[in-house]
Amino acid sequence: MKKKNKRKPPTDEEIYMPTFDIEEIMNDPFIQEQYEKYYKTETFPSFTTKKLKLALKVIRGQNEKGESQRVGDKIEKELKRRKDAKIIKKSTLRKKDISNFWKRLYLGDDTDIMDSCIKRAYRDFSRTMHGIGKKQTPDKYSNIRFFVRIVLNEVFDKQFKNQIDYDSWLEVKCLKLKEKFQSIYKFKITIGQAQKWINMSLKYLYAYGYIESQVIENNYAFFHIPIDNIIQEKLIQYNIPKLKEPWSRLTDYDNYLDYQKLVRKKFKKKIPMDVEFRLFNDIKRPFPKIF
Repeated sequence: MKKKNKRKPPTDEEIYMPTFDIEEIMNDPFIQEQYEKYYKTETFPSFTTKKLKLALKVIRGQNEKGESQRVGDKIEKELKRRKDAKIIKKSTLRKKDISNFWKRLYLGDDTDIMDSCIKRAYRDFSRTMHGIGKKQTPDKYSNIRFFVRIVLNEVFDKQFKNQIDYDSWLEVKCLKLKEKFQSIYKFKITIGQAQKWINMSLKYLYAYGYIESQVIENNYAFFHIPIDNIIQEKLIQYNIPKLKEPWSRLTDYDNYLDYQKLVRKKFKKKIPMDVEFRLFNDIKRPFPKIF
């Protein structure tokens, strides 16, 4: 009885190398169709990289010139293009890097963050002080900013007992800011302008993450929303009427505080500044989802 010859296991070359020759490749209807379709564009989107490499082995193995060589050259070019595409570098920027870009763009590149916030808040209301430009000097501007810094530091150092405690504190500071401004500039500002400077400075500092502490987190719940035309227009849609006079001409702290109380009453379960942030961010939408 003859012994059956055991079949040798296939070699790697037999496994990965197709058994057909170049003529079979070029005569295959599908190959011809794809070749005609993508020859001019020099791309082979319907072929996987693995198939292209196998086809290239067959073509180069035939060692033929002419059309076969041109096809091989194009496959090599396509393989190189795909390899280069994988080398494209990806950005290593983090969210913090992008956030810092916007902070610097909005507040400037001053390393003194608190002073940058105070300056930016000043710009938000200074346009309502007609004629102040004629009285402005670097020394005066520096002195009044230093006073505002003292006011703001109290918020970061002192834990307020409740909303009434904070309301009373802010009233005193608005009045003192008015007096200080008058003494430095010989120019009168109103309660409306004083509240805008203090409240906006606090908003910027909180948004910047100037100091992360339990004290500031607790006090944040008592912060007043900065009153201006933008927020008033937005709050009308929540049945909160606008002030009877322009915000920049408010002279009575009680009238100012009454408006803050209306906001608190409307959004009982919300922190007022949370509401303000969301309203401002969705300023183009009629009714932002803040509830």
